[in-house]
Amino acid sequence: MLTPTLQREDGWLLYMAEPPSEASRRWDPLRLLAWSGTLSGGCKFARSAAGAELSVHAELPAFAESPERVAAIEAGFAEAAARIGLAASAPAWPAKIPAEPPQPLATLCREAGWPFEERADGSLAVDLGVPGAYVQALVDALADRIRIDAELADVPEAEGPCRTALAELLLRANGAFRMVRAVLGAASRAVLEVALPRTAGAAELAEALAALAVAARGCALEARLVATDEALAQAFLERSGMSPLR
Repeated sequence: MLTPTLQREDGWLLYMAEPPSEASRRWDPLRLLAWSGTLSGGCKFARSAAGAELSVHAELPAFAESPERVAAIEAGFAEAAARIGLAASAPAWPAKIPAEPPQPLATLCREAGWPFEERADGSLAVDLGVPGAYVQALVDALADRIRIDAELADVPEAEGPCRTALAELLLRANGAFRMVRAVLGAASRAVLEVALPRTAGAAELAEALAALAVAARGCALEARLVATDEALAQAFLERSGMSPLR
């Protein structure tokens, strides 16, 4: 099992648990990123910036705290434990479909104060303002949640420093940035995402977009560089104390 500790800091609820140390290098980092995208409550696998120890994190703005949100986070930690073999299984967190029609995305984004372009499919495109690397967030309303994601880079197909460095960089981003998680998306794309309940209000959407912008500014350019430049990727692995997986 993974029993998270809770710390309240600067208007945030910060949850964290560390698996036994032998789990730290057991799993392919790309698999950890793929699993992160399946965990309830915004939970994510992460590494610290200073070391290679594996951890599981979740962050929630204090104003969004509710019994249901806390239960979703607890379910996410149980799911993470099952993924890495610390529990036999974990029941999937049930999708919650709003009983009442939620506000339209465009209304929420306008109230959140973020400029956007509405696309033909109803999703919204938001420029995150990343210097030196254009990164666009797509905000999409699904039946049970609001999905916000920003593509960073293609994951290299071949095993080697670029593939490993990208995955390790993103696991460290998961430990460094609140509310946002790096995941392995469709078509082997590295993605930053935030998943909100479909009933989330403008204040939480504003917080999510701000968090996504901070994370993208902190790692988007670096992700694109290590994904394509083998020398930089090898230097990153050496400086971070990680060697390519064997």
